[in-house]
Amino acid sequence: MNNRNVIRVPTIVVVGGGYAGLFAAHRARRAAAGAHRADVRIIVVDTEDAWQERTRWHQVAAGETIRSRSRRRIFRGTGVETVTGTVADIDLDSRAVHFTADQQAPLSFDRLVYAAGSRSTTRAVPGAFDNAHTLDSAAASRRLALAIDQQPGSRILIVGGGLTGIQTAAQIAQRYPAARVTLLSSGAVGHELPPQARQTVCQALGQLGVQIVTQEHRVQAVEPGGVRWPGGQRDADLVVWTAGFAPSGLAAQAGLQVTRTGQVVVDDALRSVSHPFVLAAGDGAAVPRAASPYGAYAAAATGATAGANAGLDLTGRAVKPLNMGYSFLAASLGRHNAVFQLLNADGTVRPRMLTGRPASAVKEFAERYVTFAIQAERLIPRVYQWRPAPGKPVTAARGREDHAISL
Repeated sequence: MNNRNVIRVPTIVVVGGGYAGLFAAHRARRAAAGAHRADVRIIVVDTEDAWQERTRWHQVAAGETIRSRSRRRIFRGTGVETVTGTVADIDLDSRAVHFTADQQAPLSFDRLVYAAGSRSTTRAVPGAFDNAHTLDSAAASRRLALAIDQQPGSRILIVGGGLTGIQTAAQIAQRYPAARVTLLSSGAVGHELPPQARQTVCQALGQLGVQIVTQEHRVQAVEPGGVRWPGGQRDADLVVWTAGFAPSGLAAQAGLQVTRTGQVVVDDALRSVSHPFVLAAGDGAAVPRAASPYGAYAAAATGATAGANAGLDLTGRAVKPLNMGYSFLAASLGRHNAVFQLLNADGTVRPRMLTGRPASAVKEFAERYVTFAIQAERLIPRVYQWRPAPGKPVTAARGREDHAISL
């Protein structure tokens, strides 16, 4: 039986209910409404109904209680549907999303917004998946918090000196002063940041008692009692893996054209170059970034753009190119402390940098604004805004594999 016949109305399925997916669904609905197409069905798929800000998972890992919000409630009264389930594969030929549970019927679609996000690279390193904690989800972060709470004076080794590792190390060290926290990096700590900001980060970590260890080689194995690399090792009671993230493998598995890193190759309107009825957003889309290959800022902007374009394309109207500039990079350094680096619209560094309480307050405001917008978009069209690109719309990457960076 052809799965296209299962659903008789035009349908947009959004795979992934994070920042990108939530904004995509809101903007797809607005685009359909703008064409007076009340018959368009929009469905958001995620593994659970509860949504929690990914930018706060380091706080969850340190034992803080962060509010969760129901995706179903976020879209109440809008007509957007939510489906809870784990996607097993995407059939591009029949345009259907299949789930791991046999009893869950496939979802047919006319347009797909691929916003499946990213996960840590634990499967790429022997022993990491079995022996290391991650911040891949709110649930994984809670498991780490429970483990620390059971061993508050333990040796905690955080592998990876990027922004996630920095924030996690600072938060845990401040909340658990008896813990011996080490941040292990194969390169400069805070490599996404300019030199002055990196210096501020290292000073703040030192004041919190975090030991910073940098070495030339990457970790080659994670064991129950620590990690090994060529010529060295480090013992630990708990290992936390923040050394890199990778997009979901669903895109490559489905047969979409992807980069070496697994991101979907898209045109300037975020349509897949191999399957234009699929639009990609967030960590899974190969668009230029201004600070790290993954992040909430780019996820929100690309999600909103991809969702709007899915609705425009489905209703026979012209799509619009991604127009995304940059504003800042930020990292929390424990409670009431942060580094907040201002950026030009093209992603280059501005001389101005905030630190301490002012930086923490501005970062908190920015995060609350995004969370407010995710909920308010159902009532206030396009309440979420981002900085436009300098001068002209950004052209999305076509097969690039050397992506620069985003927040």
